[in-house]
Amino acid sequence: MYPSNPPELANISLEAGTTNERCSSSTLIFFITGNPGLIEYYTIYLSTLQRLLQPTAKAQSCHIHLYGQSLAGFSDDLTSAVFRPYSLEEQIQRLEKTLEQVVTNTSREDGKRYDNIILIGHSVGAYMVLEIIQRIRLSLSQVEITAGILLFPTITHIAKSPSGITISKLFKWRNAPQKLGSILQRAISLIPANLLVRLVGLVTRMPTEFAKVTASFLISKMGIWQAL
Repeated sequence: MYPSNPPELANISLEAGTTNERCSSSTLIFFITGNPGLIEYYTIYLSTLQRLLQPTAKAQSCHIHLYGQSLAGFSDDLTSAVFRPYSLEEQIQRLEKTLEQVVTNTSREDGKRYDNIILIGHSVGAYMVLEIIQRIRLSLSQVEITAGILLFPTITHIAKSPSGITISKLFKWRNAPQKLGSILQRAISLIPANLLVRLVGLVTRMPTEFAKVTASFLISKMGIWQAL
């Protein structure tokens, strides 16, 4: 289901367990994507996680809420009003604010706070999980993080890898990410939508469902620039 949230936040929210007000505990699992930061890439993962958690939730009479949202700037609905990519710092701040909103807006029906709040981050999302945990612990926030799960965290020395060295040379040009992103977006936008989805699926070997997500990301105004 899709709860009401600020219009610029594309999200997915899944419930698992019982809605009984007498549930023994309540847990929030807050998921943070990698790059490119579109939550639609993770629908199967989150749905599978929900399915695996349901027996435990039912047996223990507990309520589990899974929440995830796209990072800003990766689709036209999430584009900055000033038409520039969001920095890593801005992404972290937005996620921290959203986490506090989710904790407040989806608390237990009996008015009590979540017994457990677990953050899961994939790739660069793992870094953001660590940053959010540290910032919340150092702040006056009433959000208490129980645990953080890091899925395939970003390699800190990725810039020293062969691909990283190549990309680093490209970024030495003035406004390279913006110019490259604009050129690629314009070129790709000339390809008919159905053909683009088929080409993406052929090149990446993605199922059609995810090829559509990638195609929409590629033709968005700032998606490629944001990813770079």
